[in-house]
Amino acid sequence: MQQTQRTRERRYPLHIHISLLFSLLLLGSGLVLGLFNYQQTSQIILSSSDQLFTQLRKSVNADLNYTYRPIRLTINLLANNQQINGRNRHERLVMLPIFAQALRDNAKLASLYVGYPDGGFFMVRSLRNEKLREILYAPANALYQVWSIDRISEQRLDSESTFYDAQLQPISRRQNLNESFDPRTRPWYQGALENRENFTTKPYVFFSSKEVGTTMATSSSGGSVVAADLTLDNIS
Repeated sequence: MQQTQRTRERRYPLHIHISLLFSLLLLGSGLVLGLFNYQQTSQIILSSSDQLFTQLRKSVNADLNYTYRPIRLTINLLANNQQINGRNRHERLVMLPIFAQALRDNAKLASLYVGYPDGGFFMVRSLRNEKLREILYAPANALYQVWSIDRISEQRLDSESTFYDAQLQPISRRQNLNESFDPRTRPWYQGALENRENFTTKPYVFFSSKEVGTTMATSSSGGSVVAADLTLDNIS
């Protein structure tokens, strides 16, 4: 009898059981709705992010193609021009107007040049900023630098830098008595010969200007390599 009385004393009223049941139902419903909303929101965010990155990728690809395609066409045309195969700087200088025009037409181009199988070299560089002029000790009114190397032998080099104005008239000339540059050892030269097609280097520090950029190169039928430099400032 005493045990039955104690059991009755422990029982809770019906409304407490109902309230507890509804609380559990509300809590369960809230958890289910919260999980459902989280999944739906995550899918929306992921879908939007995927669309955004797809658009960005297309935009970047289009910009890079817009930047690189004209330069590839330029060096391919130059590689098929027999005038690049001059035997020395005097014969190669005939290419100066063509190189200068290409640099004027493409503001992203830093320089155009040719490396030869005998170690010779011919470059036309556009002098577009004062920092580059200071590095190269260029005259104030110079717009182009022509850097040429004639390799007399493996030990003897005839290296010279000539600065030109807007009308391609020479302003000053300087010999590089301690020249050590050999295009045949450079990654752009070796890569173009190995690939036998358009080759693009990874970013690196340019030999003469100390700027950071990338080089596009292609080999010609005469065994030389035509290349173009783009600085990271221009690419960015």
